[in-house]
Amino acid sequence: MAPRIVVVDYHKGNLKSVERGLAAAGAEAFAADDPAAIARADAVVLPGVGAFADAAATMEALGQMEAVRERIAAGVPFLGICLGMHLMFEEGVEGAPEEDDEASTHNARGLAVLPGVVGALPKSDAAGRAYKVPHVGWNTVVPSACQPSELLDAAVFPGTRSSRDPGMPCLGSAEQGAPARAHSAGSNGPLGCSMRTEVRGASAIPRISGVGETLADVDGSASDSKFSCSLFEGIPAGEYFYFTHGYIAPDGPFVIGKTAHSVTFPSAVQYGEAAFGVQFHPEKSSDAGAQLLRNFVNIVKGA
Repeated sequence: MAPRIVVVDYHKGNLKSVERGLAAAGAEAFAADDPAAIARADAVVLPGVGAFADAAATMEALGQMEAVRERIAAGVPFLGICLGMHLMFEEGVEGAPEEDDEASTHNARGLAVLPGVVGALPKSDAAGRAYKVPHVGWNTVVPSACQPSELLDAAVFPGTRSSRDPGMPCLGSAEQGAPARAHSAGSNGPLGCSMRTEVRGASAIPRISGVGETLADVDGSASDSKFSCSLFEGIPAGEYFYFTHGYIAPDGPFVIGKTAHSVTFPSAVQYGEAAFGVQFHPEKSSDAGAQLLRNFVNIVKGA
């Protein structure tokens, strides 16, 4: 019997692509805004539409915030997509009355399942090189144990910049077209994590404990690492997914995947055994996205 997965409708956009992706993965997917429907479903998907503050306010008004919190606390499988991942955190600056920083009293409140504040993606890297924000296009995701430069070396293709070739325009991401794959040989090392990262606006660079302020050039390849999380079962490190966002989550021990675009940022997180968030859109990410949705449905079946 197909598991019933609710796609939370907070009245901000078309949810059909997420529903279709889950249905193709073997679920009975349906959109609902009723907290009672959220409470009855076998799993919950919170899609990525709109701004943090607006979405959080609507969810609170509709009674969805508490319903989703209760389901996550009960161990029911959960998947937050893009903004849905952001809403797993304590606060977000996007769309708040006065966008400021993690110390601001104006930040919007999220589900507070994970600690920290969702802030703006910097428009330049530590060397002052400019990046397009919002970050739109294909980019790689690697396990959180990889060094920052391995996100760059995981795949380099025309129109991108590797840390090994600063003369080329742009870093480890594609604004247009389908991704291609190339790997460099080497080894990788552990990446230390801190509970919160300083994300204070477009000019700031988030600092990750155990890593310097720049994306250092390290001989290594994400291809040597593997995801240990069941959500990424069968998906190789350095696989491409489709991103469209201008804000990023804070770092912490809950991070299971990372991506680089001006800075290294969390692109996949996990809470407990069955609650996940992804910065990218699996429903728009071709075969890799379809595999991730199948993995989530399998997690739901095993819950």
